[in-house]
Amino acid sequence: TVFLVSHDRIFLNNVATNVLAFEGDGHVQEYAGGYDDWLSQRSAKPAATTVTPATNITPAAPVRKNKLSFNEVKELDALPAKIEAFENEQKQIAAQLADGTLYRNNTALAKQLTTRASELESLSEAAIARWDALETKKAAL
Repeated sequence: TVFLVSHDRIFLNNVATNVLAFEGDGHVQEYAGGYDDWLSQRSAKPAATTVTPATNITPAAPVRKNKLSFNEVKELDALPAKIEAFENEQKQIAAQLADGTLYRNNTALAKQLTTRASELESLSEAAIARWDALETKKAAL
């Protein structure tokens, strides 16, 4: 069993087999299927007939669409080149580590290259995740 929380509705539709929805007042309801299934099942339920008095209700603040800031646009433009540079360096290190004589002749360099390869993997994953987040934010506009 995996409990997954996500804002990505398409991902939830593709992955989820059940949805646990917080219905209010501490009540949690389980629905079969993904996000769209939850919406259709929820809208099929009869509306609650409880009436609450409307006193001191203030209008909601207008919803602002989040757009990419100037710095985020610059970062998004630079990320593909940054990711490519990480991947190129990873390929160079892999080629060096593939040489069997490196471990025999220079173990210190082999350790450094292995450590750097690990760092590059982490940096590359972080850059890809950031690129994906910025692209998602850009597409939501």
